[in-house]
Amino acid sequence: MTLPSVSATAGPQSVQQRALPRQSNSPVSKPASVSVSPVPSALTGFHDEKLAAWTNTRSPLIHFKPGTVSTPAISTPDQTPADTEPVSHRTPAQLPDATPQDDPVANRQRQIAQRALAEQRRATERHLQTMTRVLGQACVEIEYGLRSYHQLQGWMSLEMIEKMRFRAQLAQQGRPQESDGQKPMNVRVHRMRLQRTPSQCYESSATIIVGNRLRAMALRFEKHRDRWKVCDFELG
Repeated sequence: MTLPSVSATAGPQSVQQRALPRQSNSPVSKPASVSVSPVPSALTGFHDEKLAAWTNTRSPLIHFKPGTVSTPAISTPDQTPADTEPVSHRTPAQLPDATPQDDPVANRQRQIAQRALAEQRRATERHLQTMTRVLGQACVEIEYGLRSYHQLQGWMSLEMIEKMRFRAQLAQQGRPQESDGQKPMNVRVHRMRLQRTPSQCYESSATIIVGNRLRAMALRFEKHRDRWKVCDFELG
């Protein structure tokens, strides 16, 4: 194939245009396909064994659904379900104490207050036992005319004093006249019992020996203006 002749007077642009190859109207041929030879069976089996051994040593994967995350609850052996709850959701019984139990100063003050309260209660019970003994003997002597009911003022309420006066009058009217030597002089309290009620009152019972007889008496004490008085009684 011979090249076309180029004149010396032609410009560089015309030379460049003539130097370009002609475009062919034939369709573009596709690249040839590359053929890959198959892997030998011996190498395939070796690869599968290695892959299976590596898969068994790995921990299983956790699959999460789109949009949801499940987080397991973490709790230590020393924690209880109440400890894992928010403080705002706990009841007053589950909240920690404001004063620690192992505080030596608070424990000392608590022990002193408890001992003082117990000593005050024992002193009150001793005082009421003395009142039971004195009033038991005095009420029996009033019925027999050995004592005046006016001596009960300060020990009993006004209603109980009036009740004792009425009992003394009935006892003297129903009893025949006796000389001073025949009146029972041996009056003493043989046994008594005192207990505290839920209403912060005290009830006592006593067994009274009158000569060769036994009589029973029950009293109820209430506190009025820092003083214990009998608000009710029964004498048998």
